[in-house]
Amino acid sequence: MKKIISVCMIVVVLCTSAMFSTEAGAKIYKENKKYTFKGKIEKKVFYHNNGKKLTSYILKLKKPIKAKSSFSGKVKLKTIDLQWYSKKIKKKIKRKVGKKAKVTGKFAIYASPAWSYSPMTIDVSKIK
Repeated sequence: MKKIISVCMIVVVLCTSAMFSTEAGAKIYKENKKYTFKGKIEKKVFYHNNGKKLTSYILKLKKPIKAKSSFSGKVKLKTIDLQWYSKKIKKKIKRKVGKKAKVTGKFAIYASPAWSYSPMTIDVSKIK
């Protein structure tokens, strides 16, 4: 009887460790580093707490990712707000709305939930 209980305990421990090892081994994306993400670009309209209408361009990711920021710690993301500083990038983003895209850029600091659609932003440097 003791052997059966011991074997069952070992099986439970191995199964539990296998479940959590894939979660623990997942890549965590950090702010102020350059990454490339694939997904679909969408235009979202939402309202600030003060009632002001805001428009945000987001990248809806193919697969959810984990990110870490100094402001919020670890977060699970399905979308990322897009930021840009050139007219050329802005035109490309607007042309890609509703289409799949490959976006490269630097993860920005945690975005304020009142002014952003998604908790993290990416400063877009390249889009395909």
